[in-house]
Amino acid sequence: MVIPGLDASKYSNLSLKFDAKQLYRYNRSYGSFRVLINNEPISLTYKIESDAEEVWNEYTFDLSTYGGTVFSLTFEAKFGGDSYAWFDITR
Repeated sequence: MVIPGLDASKYSNLSLKFDAKQLYRYNRSYGSFRVLINNEPISLTYKIESDAEEVWNEYTFDLSTYGGTVFSLTFEAKFGGDSYAWFDITR
């Protein structure tokens, strides 16, 4: 998911906080995700940690570097087989 043109030109103190849940059935190596800004990774590549349990993990990133700019935010996910991910970015 790409969110282009986020206008932070009036802000200096920015952060990104969201919850994510990743699941797999047969092979945990099938799924991962990472976060990018302007097509550059700002996070590690997070691998699936749960095998079909309802586990949400919270992630927080300091985006102060991007204050005063317009940037794109990307949630890059790779999944195959029986692996899935859910993101809650409503906060």
